Amino acid sequence: MKKKILLVEDDNTLAEGLKIIFDDEGYEVVVFSDGKDINKEIRNFDPDVILLDYLLPREDGGMITKRLRLQENTMTIPIILMSASQKNMHKFAKDVGANAFLAKPFEISNLISLVEFYSVSPSA
Repeated sequence: MKKKILLVEDDNTLAEGLKIIFDDEGYEVVVFSDGKDINKEIRNFDPDVILLDYLLPREDGGMITKRLRLQENTMTIPIILMSASQKNMHKFAKDVGANAFLAKPFEISNLISLVEFYSVSPSA
């Protein structure tokens, strides 16, 4: 059974590129440009990992992560927060409940390694 990634990224070029890469790695990927309906999508898709951009329209990735951590059905889903803004983001990501932070631009191999780690070890 394929592992599932919910990717929330408002940069369409990056989102499509990551979708292709993870499709090639054997993952099933669903892409959204904002977190507006993330709860509904999580219920429908049941992801193993959430890749979440920090700077999003409407609600930032930190607020989304905090909200997901407070809900019983989403509190244990691994979240990897990504951002081009690197100032204090590792600490911030940890403070809001993300499992990991990855600074943009990133090496694809680093992202794949993180996703593999968290999709195998959901409680890590």
